[in-house]
Amino acid sequence: RRLGGALEEYLASNDLEELESCVAEDAPRAESKAALSTAFVTHCFEKGLDSSAQTRQRLAAAIVSLVAKGLVDASAVESGATEQLEFIEDMAIDVPTISDNLAQMLGG
Repeated sequence: RRLGGALEEYLASNDLEELESCVAEDAPRAESKAALSTAFVTHCFEKGLDSSAQTRQRLAAAIVSLVAKGLVDASAVESGATEQLEFIEDMAIDVPTISDNLAQMLGG
């Protein structure tokens, strides 16, 4: 998906404006704002939970910015976090720090 590529580019460049622009451009093509929001937030959590602290901080900053600008629904953040919590015990086997990583992302 284009959104995944935009997210990877943001992590490499730290250009939040470019990421915001990509999300805004994808919005009309998305099934719905809720679907776009859910896909974006899910990808952020999946990427961030097994990444460096810097990556988690950047992803959290992106989520906060996109919610503040109305490009991503806040409810998608809640549902995305809830989805991650459902599997956190299983994921902790591979990533022992996953609870702390999720808390860091949610703390923004």
